[in-house]
Amino acid sequence: MSRIGEFMFLVMEGILTYPSYDVEIIDRAGVDGFIYRKLGLKSRDSRIFTVEGIKNLSVAENREVDYVNLKGELVDVIDDFGYGLEDVLVVDVRMIHIQNVLIPVPKNNDYLVKAVWLLRY
Repeated sequence: MSRIGEFMFLVMEGILTYPSYDVEIIDRAGVDGFIYRKLGLKSRDSRIFTVEGIKNLSVAENREVDYVNLKGELVDVIDDFGYGLEDVLVVDVRMIHIQNVLIPVPKNNDYLVKAVWLLRY
């Protein structure tokens, strides 16, 4: 199972973008060629979609508060294959839907909590 921080997810979709150097290219009139300079490592926000299985409706309804408490925190992000990144910043998180499940798989996941995360590595 994949996870963000302490939360385990049945589904986690999206790709974390890695930092890369921004490069500024400077052209000068009347001069052959160009010059450039590296401006530093930067990454953009990554949008990650998650689905968490929860047994109890009241816990599912309060899950957004738990998620929002991670805003501004550095967390570990682990995918389904066990690959992970440490110190990923939670920029924002929004719970988008709670869905009742008729036949829970795995057992005791009567509700699915769907959320969208903005993370920066």
